[in-house]
Amino acid sequence: METLAFKPTRRHPLGYGLADTSVTFAITRELLALGFCDGNAGVRRLGQEEVAEFNGLICAFSHQQIYAPDDRSYLYLPDRDAPIPGSDLAQHIRARGQTQ
Repeated sequence: METLAFKPTRRHPLGYGLADTSVTFAITRELLALGFCDGNAGVRRLGQEEVAEFNGLICAFSHQQIYAPDDRSYLYLPDRDAPIPGSDLAQHIRARGQTQ
C-alpha cells in the first residue's frame, strides 16, 4: 500500500482508507485491479502506453523485487521520455547506481 501520507508498512492493512490511497493488483497477464479509497468506479481497457505507466509505477514503489511473465513488457521510468523494455531494467538500475 502506498499513500502520500504514509510510506509502505506492514502495520496497516490494505485499504486503510486514507485519502490518495490506491491498491494495484495484477490478477492475470491481461487483467489489473486498481482500487482507490476515493473516486469513481468503473472498468476500462488500457492501451500500451497506459500499461507501461502502470508497470513503471509498480517498479517505482517496489522495494526488493520485480516480477514479470517475460522480458517483453514495457515500463516508463521517471527520467525517461519513452517506455523501456523490461529486459533493459537491470542495466538502467546499474547505470543509475554508478551516477549517484
